Amino acid sequence: MTTLTSGAPPMTPDWERIALGHGLGIPAAIGGDLTPESVLNAHLRGVFCLPRSAPEDIADNEATYSPDVQAGDIPLLASTTNPYSTLWWSPPTRYVLPTSEVTLGRTVRRTIRAHHWTTSVNEDFEGVLEACRGSRKPRWITPALTDSLHVLHDQGWIHSIEVWEDNHLIGGLFGFALHKVFVMSSAFHTRPDAAKIAIADLARRTTAGSIRLLDAQVKTDYTLRLGARGIPRDEYQQWLTPAQPEPGRLTTGREHAGCLLPAPAPAALLPQPEHADGGHAVHQTQRNSQAEVSEAACLASSQPAHRKGQT
Repeated sequence: MTTLTSGAPPMTPDWERIALGHGLGIPAAIGGDLTPESVLNAHLRGVFCLPRSAPEDIADNEATYSPDVQAGDIPLLASTTNPYSTLWWSPPTRYVLPTSEVTLGRTVRRTIRAHHWTTSVNEDFEGVLEACRGSRKPRWITPALTDSLHVLHDQGWIHSIEVWEDNHLIGGLFGFALHKVFVMSSAFHTRPDAAKIAIADLARRTTAGSIRLLDAQVKTDYTLRLGARGIPRDEYQQWLTPAQPEPGRLTTGREHAGCLLPAPAPAALLPQPEHADGGHAVHQTQRNSQAEVSEAACLASSQPAHRKGQT
């Protein structure tokens, strides 16, 4: 296995000076350009973007938020395009999952046991991005944002998690690895529970480095079931502000989803007499066999990793 790392651009002036405020349901800022530096600096400040490219969506944004901009309640950033095509958000309460506390429910555990699914990191970033973009409306993964996401992925700031059934991509997520925080930007699944498995796999792979918090951004029933809880934005920002920002690290390699299951607790054994038929020895052999099966389930990473479409 290997680990991924890289360094960070200086904070752009827009994100140094903006007061984020505590308004509910309104953007932290409107406008600006979706350059890789701006997108990364915003995330390092605790701000994420939801741009729009469809004319009707941009018109709706302008009709909704122009009174707040004119009143001075929402900062307007300099833009080379219509500023209302780009909304930046920073909720006063951030929903996060400590990596050591991600919880898989009984149904997800049953799904893992029933299928020979595997997981990987960055094997098919483009496939994950396209699946997250999909046919969702309104579409926020715009062409301009996609270009910056690819640059940041190449620089080591953005990673994808894939879930595979054989060589078919059935779930995954992508997001920003920011020192101690992984911001989960988007996830998808084509099979039930595959996105939840991607989140749990992400948490497991953070043990290689400094990441200790998965950022779900907003409150959803989906992430609450996995263990998400709300923290104040000020507390969240403390996780984002090391003296020298650097990408967080993930353990890479193909692994079996069974690695996410808790190891079975050893059964308490009462002293047993040794029988001539070797009954005690058979009992011990069965326990050893079960342990070997459990260990074997986590050795998929030792096999060659397949990319989408390979055989």
